[in-house]
Amino acid sequence: MELYAREFGQGNPVIILHGLFGFSDNWQTIAKSLSEHHLVVTPDLRNHGRSFHDDTHNYPVMAEDIRAFMEQHWMFSAALIGHSMGGKVAMQLALEHPDMVERLVVVDIAPGQADDNHSGIFKALLDLDLGQITTRQEA
Repeated sequence: MELYAREFGQGNPVIILHGLFGFSDNWQTIAKSLSEHHLVVTPDLRNHGRSFHDDTHNYPVMAEDIRAFMEQHWMFSAALIGHSMGGKVAMQLALEHPDMVERLVVVDIAPGQADDNHSGIFKALLDLDLGQITTRQEA
């Protein structure tokens, strides 16, 4: 399954991975700036933005998605920038395929188990009666 992505510039590839609830637009300003000297790619990770949605959502499968995406686009090594969840995906890819990660920048996340700060948000979203709600404000 193909990930949706935006591309800017040309040169050695830099892939920017967004955080939870984010998508490919989140790092557009930085991507455009880096694109003066690099090919910058901002994919939507699975279950985000315009990429495919699937019941499986964990770091190993998301890292595999990025590995496959890179190979499909003839990128066999790239600098990775990952924010929050995207940082975890980038670290997972670096652990499993270190030859594919030229450089790694991790923003706003650390290795290891993070605190559960999102369960309440997920529960509230899942509890919404979408048949009765017509606007974001109502939600």
